[in-house]
Amino acid sequence: MTQSPFPQHLWLIEKFQTIWLMNVFNAGSRVSFYDSTGRLVNGTVQSITRTSDGAQLVLIKRDNGGTVTLPSASVFQA
Repeated sequence: MTQSPFPQHLWLIEKFQTIWLMNVFNAGSRVSFYDSTGRLVNGTVQSITRTSDGAQLVLIKRDNGGTVTLPSASVFQA
């Protein structure tokens, strides 16, 4: 087991920093995704959540109206 280079009281912060760095999108980011018919849809990230199994979900406000929640792996920067 490797020892953290940080003091013990900062270990939890170090672990959360790793998770925070995995957030590809921030609220307000412009993103795109393909809908079920293959059309490109653009929108703005409203929020990001993480499920208990570690999957990252992105709530997107579509430019053409409405919202959709998608796995972050299916979304890319616009």
